[in-house]
Amino acid sequence: MNKGEIREILSLAARNALRIVNTEWVLIRIVNQNSFKTIAEHYELRAGCTYPHANASNRVLVEGETIEGFSIVCSRKENLTVNVACIIPVNALGREEKLLIGAVVCQLEMLFILFTSQYLQKLYHDSNLQNETF
Repeated sequence: MNKGEIREILSLAARNALRIVNTEWVLIRIVNQNSFKTIAEHYELRAGCTYPHANASNRVLVEGETIEGFSIVCSRKENLTVNVACIIPVNALGREEKLLIGAVVCQLEMLFILFTSQYLQKLYHDSNLQNETF
């Protein structure tokens, strides 16, 4: 899996979120829990909608705070280094919507962890090959 494939997966997940919730756009963001830096993000807009300005700090997302006028569904795995958040410009989601968006977010988190573990494994393997003497 490469970075282009990750971007495509983010886009597909965002389109799925738009199918679940009747809204103009969604934002999916992957955040490092330790540094609060954005690792990746993707906006998905419905046709004819303008590019949104969502002012959501990563600290707010990781710490589980709320933002007025938005619904946030975020992964809450404390033992991982990343959080995946889906930010939706609606005040409240229905129970089913929240459940389905939560499933999308958890799948993204799992895929991102798999992607980074493959990358780290390759990095480790390559560094061990360079350090070996024959």
